[in-house]
Amino acid sequence: MQSSAIEQLINGMRGAYATVPLSEKYKLLQTKAAENTRLLRTLLADSPALLAQMGNAVAALEDAYTEFAIQHLKEGLRFGILLGMEIAQDTQENRPD
Repeated sequence: MQSSAIEQLINGMRGAYATVPLSEKYKLLQTKAAENTRLLRTLLADSPALLAQMGNAVAALEDAYTEFAIQHLKEGLRFGILLGMEIAQDTQENRPD
């Protein structure tokens, strides 16, 4: 199945995503999440079932966030298109003849 342009953008398949700087807050949160994940993996190393369950939970959260991001990007795109159409219509209606 072919992915949408927004999904391609999110997955790094198109766009200038690499030139968008990451915020310091984002970097801090990513570091914190990675450190906590490493700690949990260490603590659960003796329990393969719990370790697998944690992996499932992390994967589900990542999938949920991806879906959230895609839906919000699509809505932003829809809003941008509608706004552009509204501006074009207003410009057309107020154009002197």
